[in-house]
Amino acid sequence: LNNLGAIRGRKGDPQGALGYYEAAIRADPGYLLARGNRASLLLRAGHLDAARREYQTILSIFPRDPEAQAALGEIQRIVTAGSLGQRP
Repeated sequence: LNNLGAIRGRKGDPQGALGYYEAAIRADPGYLLARGNRASLLLRAGHLDAARREYQTILSIFPRDPEAQAALGEIQRIVTAGSLGQRP
C-alpha cells in the first residue's frame, strides 16, 4: 500500500497517495515509512498541524528518527516566520 501511495504521488495524485498511506497505516500502525510519507505529503500540502502530529507519532515510536526531528524543526520555523509576518 505504501508503494502504491508513492506511485500515486509521483503521478501527481496527492489525494490518492494520501489514501494509500492511510490504508497502510491502518493495516500496520507502526509502519514508519508510510507514516513518514504521509507526514511529508501533509507538510508539502501546507497541513502543518496534521504533519506535526504525524511526525510526533513517528518520534513516539522511534525517538531518534532524524527525518522526523528535522521536519518538526522546519514546521516550527514556518510557524514562527508566519507569526512574525515573514515569508518562510
